[in-house]
Amino acid sequence: MSAPPHVTGMIAILTQAAPCLEGEYGILEDIIMQTAFPVPPHSTYNTQPNMATGFGEIRVLDAVTAAAGMCGDYIVQGTVYDDATPANTLAGAKVTLVPSDPDGYTRNVTTNAEGFYTAQVDADTYTATASLMGYLPDTATVTVPEGAEDPVVQDFYLEALPAKVVTGTVYDDGVAGTVEYHGYPLMATLVFTAADHEFETKSDPFTGEYSITLYEDVDYEVTVTAANKGYLPETRSLTGNFDLVQDFYLNISVALCRAPGYVGGGVNEGFDEGLPPAGWTIHNYNSQPGWHFDDPRSRGNRTGGEGTFAMVDSDAYGYGGAQDTGLRTPVLDFSQSQEVLLEFKSYVYRYYSQAQKVRYSTDAGATWTQLIEVPNETGQLSYSIDVSDEVAGFDQVMFEFYFTASWGYYWQIDDVVISHDASECEAIPGGVLAGYVYDANIPEEKLFGADVFTELNATKTAEDSFEAASGLYWFFEPTDTDPQFVAITASKNQYETKTENASVVQSVINQHDIYLGSGLLVVDPIEVERTIFLNDDEEIGYIYLTNEGTGGANYTLSEHDMGFQPLALNIPPAFTGKIEKSKEAVSIFRNPNPPALKVLLPSS
Repeated sequence: MSAPPHVTGMIAILTQAAPCLEGEYGILEDIIMQTAFPVPPHSTYNTQPNMATGFGEIRVLDAVTAAAGMCGDYIVQGTVYDDATPANTLAGAKVTLVPSDPDGYTRNVTTNAEGFYTAQVDADTYTATASLMGYLPDTATVTVPEGAEDPVVQDFYLEALPAKVVTGTVYDDGVAGTVEYHGYPLMATLVFTAADHEFETKSDPFTGEYSITLYEDVDYEVTVTAANKGYLPETRSLTGNFDLVQDFYLNISVALCRAPGYVGGGVNEGFDEGLPPAGWTIHNYNSQPGWHFDDPRSRGNRTGGEGTFAMVDSDAYGYGGAQDTGLRTPVLDFSQSQEVLLEFKSYVYRYYSQAQKVRYSTDAGATWTQLIEVPNETGQLSYSIDVSDEVAGFDQVMFEFYFTASWGYYWQIDDVVISHDASECEAIPGGVLAGYVYDANIPEEKLFGADVFTELNATKTAEDSFEAASGLYWFFEPTDTDPQFVAITASKNQYETKTENASVVQSVINQHDIYLGSGLLVVDPIEVERTIFLNDDEEIGYIYLTNEGTGGANYTLSEHDMGFQPLALNIPPAFTGKIEKSKEAVSIFRNPNPPALKVLLPSS
């Protein structure tokens, strides 16, 4: 077969010659392959089709001839309705016409926005079926006689499947089979899958509640996935006459122990907060900057992980820089452990002058031993390293991700997990702080891109397709007392920064919305216009500027030259014609027609 552009153009020609094949890509593919002209066998590939010449050269005329004969000369048309009273037309319903002639062609068409369909067919008797998700199919026998002059009309009426509403709540259930859990509601995605369709909904971030409409007498398999990392998804089969209330209790992954509000004896770090994690340190061996948790060049997470990551971007630091930096874990106690496993995801963008290594220390960082050197080759790798021989039995263990470069490129790491056989996953005392940041001038308007932080947490609000999650901040706040007041701060460019005390009750969702004030300047009047005449006396006009907002505002008045229109008489254009010669006598320095001279003579 030929190159894709030729095949694409060929499909356009085929559907023009045979409109009934529009959208029938399987049939079109068969026509193109079956009419292709085989290319002489290749020295390596001597069968058809093959990797060298495919099915051969396309033959457009042969394909058009074959396709044109597949569309008949008669029309079957009609409208698909529901069974309501009065009936409503159904858009998007599929109508299939199967001919009784075994050599005939099956037609598949879809109703338009008005529920109308039309199909080009041959004379034959057809089994016609209309179907649409949520409705029982309707089947009719349609006979198209030879020589028919008018379209054969066949309408369909589909009976809606009976529906039922399923509700429930999704909860945190912590470590399975233990008392290590918080039990607060969770936001989660619930996918209900049947044999021929699928529905999806989400649970509320504050109550964990959800509601969904399903079809009666249909079996579903539902999978519940928490919005927060670290939880194991739950899958449940709903068959027969199942209960209409379905609650879900999600357990955390004990091996990772990375769900908010839980801590294990090892390390489970995804760098999701965009800040140095608690206990982690950055050690720069020279005066140059090193590891960071933002993405100044918008590289994106290339490690295979999700969200934020740890990174050394030597290229972003610029020419002349030389990085010599280590990202160190907290000091870890493996004195009671016999097995220790280090796992992490890595992405290297190589430059010849850089190196990436993983080192370990058994004396809290006083001395270091190289564990591995990550290949200086561009690409993503995931590591799982048994470090039992190196660190098991020691109580002052640290790992360091060590990077050196003289204006190199970058190294990213994510999802660092250090597990050991003596570790336990436990619930941390504390509760969830969650809420929205609003514009105090427009109280119902959520603010996206607002920074929200406490002493222990930091996040940024973002827009989301799920309304309840749009603009939401959510983090677990460890506390020493129950309840405990925690200082929480929100800020956004062009808004005031506000710090408030939020009451955090342990093991519950504590909603705390924050309203940020900002200036709202009102100008009155909007426009001032004056006409100034030459040598006029000066005129004074007033513009009143008022801040009607909920925060301070700065303003600047500046002059903009918008040009001017001088006032002038309408002077006609210059004369360019010819003046006619006067018929009066010519006179130089005297009047050619002087008045009569009057002379006064003296009397005698």
